[in-house]
Amino acid sequence: MNANLVPPSDADLRKLDIFFSDDFAVVLGVKKSVMDDGRNDWDEATRLDMLGNVYLRRNAMEADEQQEIVWSRFCALYLPAAINRFIDPPKIPTEDPKEIAKFRLFSPCSEMLVQTQHNAYFAKYLRSKSPLAANGKRLPRIVAERIAELGTAWEPELRRPTSRDLAEHYEGILASAVQLLCTLQTAYIKELDQESVVPGELRRKLQPLLQGWSNRYRGTILGDASVRVLLNWSPESGDSWFRDYAKTVRKHTLGWDVCGLSSCEVTTGLKACSKCHTVRYCSTPHQVMHWKMPSGARHSQLCHKTEY
Repeated sequence: MNANLVPPSDADLRKLDIFFSDDFAVVLGVKKSVMDDGRNDWDEATRLDMLGNVYLRRNAMEADEQQEIVWSRFCALYLPAAINRFIDPPKIPTEDPKEIAKFRLFSPCSEMLVQTQHNAYFAKYLRSKSPLAANGKRLPRIVAERIAELGTAWEPELRRPTSRDLAEHYEGILASAVQLLCTLQTAYIKELDQESVVPGELRRKLQPLLQGWSNRYRGTILGDASVRVLLNWSPESGDSWFRDYAKTVRKHTLGWDVCGLSSCEVTTGLKACSKCHTVRYCSTPHQVMHWKMPSGARHSQLCHKTEY
């Protein structure tokens, strides 16, 4: 964290306007600011601080529907660049190998992936065959490799903390990463070649760590996410209730399981929106109603054509 940044109070944050998708792209470094406001010169530590302490905190004060409008446009326009930057991160202002390794799992782009992993455009990216989305298939293995590397390095501190703050910091980073891995595994649950998602050797390396975390952190995000990943990887779960549940979650995440109009529960004869391909409808009238909804997030506010 940048020691020069004092996290603002909630009262001060409420004085700020909501941040939009372009603002998040600028703070991540995947888009240049058109204003002479200094953001293009921020180093990665400053970007991470500003994202977590200002941008995300300010937008979390908005209604979920308003936040989703921002996340949808961000994912539609900037998700491929954010994932590319996560996979191949820029240099950070330190020569400390431990900090460099941590940055590969805890960076502005990793935090944004955790924030937007539920979004329909995130799911669209993962299922896309476009060359722009080619890194989607690499993402589960890369996240798993980095969890294994840092989880192994941090396990002594997690087992017997010398500093409560440091142990909680490590736990929080791993919780977000394992939760993201769980989302990615669910997205690829129907992939026949699971070796291409997360290789067996890597799964075997991670399993003892995940088993330990599932017990030590039971009832927390890290503990629960560890259990879900383990269940997904268990050989005996091939036709289990969990794999069926994971497929249901995947279908819901894709937006394919029910008509997009919230008041409609029709699950058959659905056709995708031809512009965004993130939601399906049982009829044209319901699509029009969702497009023009008088309250909540209208589909017209969420619908974007993507390049992937």
